[in-house]
Amino acid sequence: MIIVKRFTTETSHRVLSCTSKKCNSLHGHSYTIEIALEGSPSNQANMVLDFSAMKETIKPFVESF
Repeated sequence: MIIVKRFTTETSHRVLSCTSKKCNSLHGHSYTIEIALEGSPSNQANMVLDFSAMKETIKPFVESF
């Protein structure tokens, strides 16, 4: 069984040494991070992993962007 969870994050930055006004100005990017886990259901709830546990583990990584 494969379970998938998608996270979205928004980031911003500027490239100070860039000659293009677009890059030199503060601008943002949107990202989608997709985590896929494969395994056999192993608990009484017949789940590979509880999504809330997955979110709690991955959230600091996603927020680091």
